[in-house]
Amino acid sequence: MSEHLVVVEEYYVVALSVACLYSIISSVLSVLVLLKPKGSSTRLLFHFLILDVFLLSIMASATGAAGAVAYLGYKGNAHTRWNEVCNMYDSFCSHIAGSVTLSLLPSIALLLLIWLSVLVLSKKIMR
Repeated sequence: MSEHLVVVEEYYVVALSVACLYSIISSVLSVLVLLKPKGSSTRLLFHFLILDVFLLSIMASATGAAGAVAYLGYKGNAHTRWNEVCNMYDSFCSHIAGSVTLSLLPSIALLLLIWLSVLVLSKKIMR
């Protein structure tokens, strides 16, 4: 089980790090587009929308994988003979529960931003 934990933890950290880097880059590009005088931003909005959906899928899969590992640590799995680890490592369960809970918040925020982008983009296209 320890090999699986390491792989999932690495995926989780890398996925959320990529999400953070992408957010910084897209924020800077968005500000630069706003400073641009009267340019066509519809195409850029569409590209951001596609990348945001892709990023949301990565974040959701990483959060789900970390949640699955937390559940296995809490309950164990009798079929594969993985014992519970929360009764021995209390700090592991509290840390992973906190991190999964906190990573749900940016996922929900990104989902709301995607809905907002779709709304803005649809209004621009309808004009």
